[in-house]
Amino acid sequence: ESTAEAIIALTQLGIDVTKDSSFIKDGHSLQDGLMEYYIRGGGFCHVAEEKEPNAMATEKALLALDAIRLFEDGKTLYEREGE
Repeated sequence: ESTAEAIIALTQLGIDVTKDSSFIKDGHSLQDGLMEYYIRGGGFCHVAEEKEPNAMATEKALLALDAIRLFEDGKTLYEREGE
């Protein structure tokens, strides 16, 4: 879930985690890294070797993916008062 938490925090700060070179390594963004934990048709796992989805990992990953989508729409996952 650390990648998901980083995505949420960075998008909240106005950083594009899919394009900012500070968060791209060997051509892979944080979003790419998060998707390595996706279990086809089932959710997300804690560690890549797991074969079964985990509810907490899935919840965090979905929040992170939503944070990216909202960022692209000029919004944040956690709207600040007065915005």
